[in-house]
Amino acid sequence: MRRSSWIALAAVLAATAIAYHAVCRGGFVYDDLALVQSNPTIRSFANIGDWFTRSFWRDVYNPADSDHIPYYRPVVTCVLALGHALGGDSPLAYHLIDLALHLTSTALVFSWQSVFLGIRRGRSPARRRRGSPSDSTRRTRRTWHG
Repeated sequence: MRRSSWIALAAVLAATAIAYHAVCRGGFVYDDLALVQSNPTIRSFANIGDWFTRSFWRDVYNPADSDHIPYYRPVVTCVLALGHALGGDSPLAYHLIDLALHLTSTALVFSWQSVFLGIRRGRSPARRRRGSPSDSTRRTRRTWHG
C-alpha cells in the first residue's frame, strides 16, 4: 500500500477506537449478565467440546429446555471464554477483545476495498476499464502483431 493508504487506514482505525472507547468504561448489560457472569461453560477451556455440541443458551435457561433451542455459537463462546481467561469477571477484558476484533475487521475491510476498488494501483475501476490495455493484453498484441 502507498503511504497515503496507510495514513487513511490509521485515520479509520483511530476513528473506530475513538467511537468505541466509551464502551471500555461500561459494565455488563442485558444478556451479558447471563452469558458471561452466570455461565459456567466459559470458565474453562476444558469445556470446549460443549461449545460445539450444546445449545448456546443451555446454561442460561433450564437445561431441559435447551433441546428445544438448538442454537450453537461456538466462536462467540470461545471469545467469551478468552475474555474470562484474560480478565475473570472484569468487563474490561471483554471490551478490549471486542475492540481488537472491531479494529481487525475494519483493517480487513479497508484492505479488501483497496484491492477491489483499485486504490492500491492509484486508479479507479472505471478508469481501469476505459484506460490503456493491461500488460497481458500488450504482450499478446506484441506476440501476434510482431
